[in-house]
Amino acid sequence: MKRVSFPPRADWRQQVIDNGLIYLPTFLSDGTTRDYWNEGVAYTFSVDEVRFLEDAVAELHAMHEVAAQHVLDHDLTSRLAIPDWCVPAIRASWDDRFPTVYGRFDLAYDREHVKLLEYNADTPTALFESAYVQLAWLYDLQGELPEQTDQWNVLDDALVGCWKELAGSFDGDLVHFAYMNEPTGEDIMNTSYLATTAERAGLRTVLLEFAALDLDANGHIVDPDGERVRAIFKLYPWEWMVDLPAAELIFDTALERTVTWIEPPYKMLWSNKGILPVLWELFPDHPHLLPAYFDEPGGMEDYVRKPMLSREGSNITIVRHGTEVLAIDGPYGSEGFVCQAYVDIPTFETPDGHATPCLGAWLVQGAPAGLAVRESYGPITDNLSRFTPHVVLPSVEG
Repeated sequence: MKRVSFPPRADWRQQVIDNGLIYLPTFLSDGTTRDYWNEGVAYTFSVDEVRFLEDAVAELHAMHEVAAQHVLDHDLTSRLAIPDWCVPAIRASWDDRFPTVYGRFDLAYDREHVKLLEYNADTPTALFESAYVQLAWLYDLQGELPEQTDQWNVLDDALVGCWKELAGSFDGDLVHFAYMNEPTGEDIMNTSYLATTAERAGLRTVLLEFAALDLDANGHIVDPDGERVRAIFKLYPWEWMVDLPAAELIFDTALERTVTWIEPPYKMLWSNKGILPVLWELFPDHPHLLPAYFDEPGGMEDYVRKPMLSREGSNITIVRHGTEVLAIDGPYGSEGFVCQAYVDIPTFETPDGHATPCLGAWLVQGAPAGLAVRESYGPITDNLSRFTPHVVLPSVEG
């Protein structure tokens, strides 16, 4: 893995917008702005590196399946701060393997070792720029790159194929796609992209805000036009749905499978950072895992303290040599914390400082499908991180 400069495309900002990437520049505290899309640089990987990463992702997914079964078999859901009344729907969705579309592992990689940081299993974003925008960038630069330069990126085809395979498991051919209305446009962009992949698979889709869902006189979930919801992709986390007024009804529809929810309730087990100490207990000293413990550091002097349900780097504390060196505020933590061993991620010098790349390895239906690289200018990947494209360079023979 290397960080390599490439010539920026002429009028590249407009090209990125034309591709459909709608994020606005981030305004920094010093009054400057920083583009989310990182033009003029890319991370390069060898074919062997990608094979190594793919194998690691497949192994991590298999380990998560073991961990999910372990949590349910040993009634550990309360340790993950999951309410007891949610467990029947979680268990049913796991036992019957309700449909899943995608997920993303966040990984630390130092060219020799892959370490799991966390699993964004329920509502991962950065999908559209991973599947489409960085591929368009690659096509535009083909004349500047060695022949047979590629990307680890089969996301678009895999998603269309996934919807084709899942279509027979739905009641009808209509799937609702629900997003949260937030100021960046990130959620609607990712949700609408997923809807287009379903349409290309032959399904009918309705795109709507999650808050627009309602109940009809019979207690069925309906959209604003009164159309009954029978299959729905929701970019709205299950742990937030727990607190909705209709939460028990929603979980009952999953339990009874009158509504197919994507992602399914069992993703509550994996999107919760409490799965990290469970994995460490089951697979101690595994080369792709970092030591992790509930609540306490377990004797570690270098560790990261994370809320089990935090987002965007909130409420994270970094401890080095037993001393707190960084703490991020935020609204999370009442559900409890885990402590995970600190790991050094290679940094690269840039005009803005030192860039730290976090690898986001995508899965579609549990299979490795692509890569996102997000650069941070500090040790925590947060909402100031930049999406940086990548390439896979052809092998050199002889």
